[in-house]
Amino acid sequence: MPIENKQMPDNPNIIVSTATDPIDLSSDPQKSLGELQAMLASTKGTAHLIVDCLGVHPGFSDIVIGMATSSADPNSPLRSERLKTVIVAEGKIFESMVVWFKQGNYGQLDMPLFKTVDEAIKFVKKG
Repeated sequence: MPIENKQMPDNPNIIVSTATDPIDLSSDPQKSLGELQAMLASTKGTAHLIVDCLGVHPGFSDIVIGMATSSADPNSPLRSERLKTVIVAEGKIFESMVVWFKQGNYGQLDMPLFKTVDEAIKFVKKG
């Protein structure tokens, strides 16, 4: 599957979602959200989602479709008050994406951007 979700063995409240090419951003995120919802339900308190996008190379339209697919539904796990999401990626398109996610039509989601998964893990462990 182009998106793989795993809970960290030492801390199940940290979920790492790794995306790899080839990915269909119109359908793959939706498939992953059901699994993510189940993982979120198995945790207590605040959970952290680290979305590792280093393995994907989307274009502008792919990003917009993926954002709408994953966040438009008010019941999306990305909109859960218990879930704090960070993005791991490089490039202008991802820098723009984290700004666009703050818009109302994408859920007004604050998703800090990191260049490595290790940086993101350190950030979420600080709380």
